[in-house]
Amino acid sequence: MQRRALLATLAATTTATAGCVGTLDSAQPTDTESSTPASTSADTTTATCTVDDSLGLVDVEVPGDPTEAAARDLAEFVEEAYARDRAEADGWNVQGVDYATAESQPADDGAYASVEVSLDASESAERAGDSETTVLADLYYAAWYHVTATRVERSAADGGEDPPDYGWATIACA
Repeated sequence: MQRRALLATLAATTTATAGCVGTLDSAQPTDTESSTPASTSADTTTATCTVDDSLGLVDVEVPGDPTEAAARDLAEFVEEAYARDRAEADGWNVQGVDYATAESQPADDGAYASVEVSLDASESAERAGDSETTVLADLYYAAWYHVTATRVERSAADGGEDPPDYGWATIACA
């Protein structure tokens, strides 16, 4: 979250001062021209890899060695944090993790991991609209992760024994 706040502040500062850095040299861009391209999304770009920050995932680092074990560990860690954040944002009080399990398979460029997370939660009073009634629930989340030496991708497409061929978002770049 601190990274997001810093990026938002940096983007706002850059935009606010963009017209103040012009020079009188005609070879330099004028106030109406910009030598810096405008940012059109909440993505973070590293070389040829663009991170999709819209998912609000924890800061993810690309493992040094994209093995099946590394893919499983990363998938469980990231999806558990993602599930907890989503549930709390939706007004659920999370009591704990019922289970987080991942299965992996090799890929030509690293490994895939299919992960499932179940949270024990209760409905908050503001969500229920009735402070005398508590609703208990098991909240279920599932996703696929693709881990390579240069990036980590996530797809919310769950189910099936094979990785999906759609819905992938890059969540980390090396």
